[in-house]
Amino acid sequence: MGKYIKKNLRGNWQEEDLQNAMRVMRTSKLSTNAAAIHCKVQRRTFKAYLAAYMQSKSRMGRKIVLSPQQDKELSKRNIRLAQTGYPITSQILRMRVFTYCEKTIFQIHLCRKQKWLVVLGYRVFLCCNPITALRKAQNLNPGRAQKLNCFTVSDYFGKLKITMEELGIMNKPECIYNVNEKGYILCLHKQPLVLTQKSGKRVNLVAVEHGKNVTTVSCGYAIGSAIPPMLLFKGQRIKGEWLEALPPGSIAQMTSCGSMTTEASVNWLTHFSHYKVAGSCLLVFDKVTSHLDQCTVEAADHCDITLLRLPSKTTHELQPMDKSVF
Repeated sequence: MGKYIKKNLRGNWQEEDLQNAMRVMRTSKLSTNAAAIHCKVQRRTFKAYLAAYMQSKSRMGRKIVLSPQQDKELSKRNIRLAQTGYPITSQILRMRVFTYCEKTIFQIHLCRKQKWLVVLGYRVFLCCNPITALRKAQNLNPGRAQKLNCFTVSDYFGKLKITMEELGIMNKPECIYNVNEKGYILCLHKQPLVLTQKSGKRVNLVAVEHGKNVTTVSCGYAIGSAIPPMLLFKGQRIKGEWLEALPPGSIAQMTSCGSMTTEASVNWLTHFSHYKVAGSCLLVFDKVTSHLDQCTVEAADHCDITLLRLPSKTTHELQPMDKSVF
């Protein structure tokens, strides 16, 4: 049997054939059909090529809704919106593309624009733009989003540089410390399923609303090491078994609320002074009321510790312990 030969011209053309047909049509003053037959290309393909000349390359299959350039611009805009804290969902993206097509690209049939409202065009968009991906978003407080601006961040790092130069620790990472508290819930709450009347709208179960928690005061320095932590329990009397499994050198204290207080802050500074390097050091902390007490500042001066507070509502990005440890 001989080799199969296609009877039609579909797919037998190249980009050069279309350009030759356009050149023949201009020089010989032939019609589009005559030029297509002369260069052995499909006349409908040649007409479509002439209509889209200098705008996009000719290709087989149906016409795309958005051009590659529009795809890239759309991807850049989505990334820019995500960086400013207002990312869009896949539903919003499909609706915006559909609205854009209705306003600007009138020649596209409605059924082809509907593909963006389904899944086809959206999936093709993700395949053609690998830098765009779907990720779960975390809620950010509006106050934090407003505080984290260029002026606040630049002012903080300017003060940090001045403080490090005054202390002479610009090239001494072992003298730069960061402290932060982290609360851990000891009792996990899960709403149980109970039996009640079918038409009932609300069922109350008498139980404790909030679980007990313990606070860990953690501190590390710029070379990547840490000092033994301090644990804060809620109550008045501490149990001996609580201290058995703690890391060596760790301390524990009971407080009325299970979180940092002025007394606990002073005790932690004393504990911190036993492990810090000799001489002056810098301690970066976040804005907590107990940290700003006069007793805390006097205890820090006594231990030769310079305090530097992070700007308020920026710890989610500027707090090293939150970004690297917790």
